[in-house]
Amino acid sequence: SFGLMSAVWEWTLRLARTRAGQRVGFCASAFGGSAAALVFGGRLMGLADPSGENPTPNFVVPMSSEKCSDSSVLRHANLVAGLAGVSFEALKRAAQRLCPIELQLEQLSQVSSSVASCASRGTSVTDVLQFWELRGAYWLRRITDGAIDTAVSQSQLQKAVADEWIDRGYLDPATFVGGFGSRSSHDAAGIDIGCTVPLYVLDSNAPVLSVSAREAAVANLQENGLCLLKNAVESTVVERAREALQLDMTRATHTGQALKKQDPNVWMSRFTTGRLHCLLRGTTVEDLLAGWQTAWLPVVHEYMATPTGKRLFLSEIQLIVVDPLAETEVYHCDNRSAPALSVYVPLVDASKSLGGQQVLPGSHTLFDGTRGLFQRVQGVWRAICNSRGLVEFGVDQEWRHGDALLLDSRTIHRATQNDSFLGSAVVVFRYDFKSAPPGSASTLAAATARAAGSSISCLYRLLSKH
Repeated sequence: SFGLMSAVWEWTLRLARTRAGQRVGFCASAFGGSAAALVFGGRLMGLADPSGENPTPNFVVPMSSEKCSDSSVLRHANLVAGLAGVSFEALKRAAQRLCPIELQLEQLSQVSSSVASCASRGTSVTDVLQFWELRGAYWLRRITDGAIDTAVSQSQLQKAVADEWIDRGYLDPATFVGGFGSRSSHDAAGIDIGCTVPLYVLDSNAPVLSVSAREAAVANLQENGLCLLKNAVESTVVERAREALQLDMTRATHTGQALKKQDPNVWMSRFTTGRLHCLLRGTTVEDLLAGWQTAWLPVVHEYMATPTGKRLFLSEIQLIVVDPLAETEVYHCDNRSAPALSVYVPLVDASKSLGGQQVLPGSHTLFDGTRGLFQRVQGVWRAICNSRGLVEFGVDQEWRHGDALLLDSRTIHRATQNDSFLGSAVVVFRYDFKSAPPGSASTLAAATARAAGSSISCLYRLLSKH
């Protein structure tokens, strides 16, 4: 039987190299044929190079940061604050509540520079404004929806940003959630409790992720649903966190007991065998890790920008402590209801023995409600053909302590088993829309993600062998 299957597979490979074979593959995929026929049918639909020479995508983005030395951003911030009738400190408070203040100030500086160059050449600014609007500067619609003259002044751009912030309620303190108080962190699950995030533009001392690194990260997330930001957190900072959290690499329970002594409100549970999930958001332990977010917040804002200005919130800060010999998780999504981001930062180097994170590239398109059914399937097949197999961070890709793995929360993934007698730990940050908080998916949706993950994983393994 094995010999016969091998012969049929070899025949299929040879047939697929011909034009007639591609037609056969397309027909077979349409009628739900074999997995091999589905793959080559996908090639016919333009999802991969029929020659098989597609380069394996590079999910790694080196952490390239720079000090915020652009004085024009701060100058625009003060002017826009004056137009909006608020203080500069009010802008900071809004930015710390994940309002896209800093992102739009950067956009304002870049658009102003482009418009000024158009004015010096005497050319129309229409194409420039439309270009930046397509890149996520949605506040420009307040200008492009009307008649556009040959020149647009900086005051018009600043007024558009100020009106955007006022209409979206970004500067209204009444829209901010108050303090959480001293209570069990489980009470905060899935709701906004007013957690703040660090500044990265309005704080002149903070390092800012470079534009090139940010664009590479966003492009990876859009295409594959994942990105690995190398050295996002400095090694010395991670080491201090390990000491402060009193991590015990022999037994997760010991770490949990130490956290309870630091703050009795830390709630913890075991959702899978061998993993202790500790919810830190809303506790005093949160302050140990909150500053890490500066590295990836520019990506969060740019990737989750929407034309309607949906409000974001920090929905999770979680410490997952892995016991020795922990089992593999089931495939799952963190939140399939809407685009969101999850950030995984290991506190120790991941490896094959300690376990890593298996990710199915492109699987986030399955749950993209803005695409049609064909486009969803096409996105998954493209990733399958191009990636040449599932990606396991810690095995296929190096995943060292301090590296930030960014996942679209709709991407199917799972943690793999720990085959050693030492434990590991990872910190998870999650960002969601208030209109689609985590945990809003049904049991059926979770089962669908699990089944889809298992099916796609089988096809990934098939491709990786051939």
